[in-house]
Amino acid sequence: MISRRTKARISFVSSLYRAYQRCTRVVNNEETVQFAPRYFVLGFIYQIVRGWTYDRDYGNNRTNRWRRFLIPVAIFPLLLKLLDLISESERESLVLGAAVGTILYRLWYGVLNPLPDTVSEQ
Repeated sequence: MISRRTKARISFVSSLYRAYQRCTRVVNNEETVQFAPRYFVLGFIYQIVRGWTYDRDYGNNRTNRWRRFLIPVAIFPLLLKLLDLISESERESLVLGAAVGTILYRLWYGVLNPLPDTVSEQ
């Protein structure tokens, strides 16, 4: 079984790759993709809040198998609807912001420092 900290480190490395992939895609793209700061911040904040609630197990979203399954299933259609409503540059900014948010959160909790304890253990 993989420890929580190892999963956090894997998340950190995969987010680094995702951010690198997005940046090289924008650089190699012939057409100009405009940066949308609002959506970058939205993706950034969403990933930090998601990681924070997951690590602290608010609402038992990490330890309860059904909630761990149902929360993404409930959020996924909303995310698809949002992605249909926004432009490609806003979508790229959202994904890049989410990757940067995960990188910074996992750098602090998981790589440099241990993961925070759950709420029930405090």
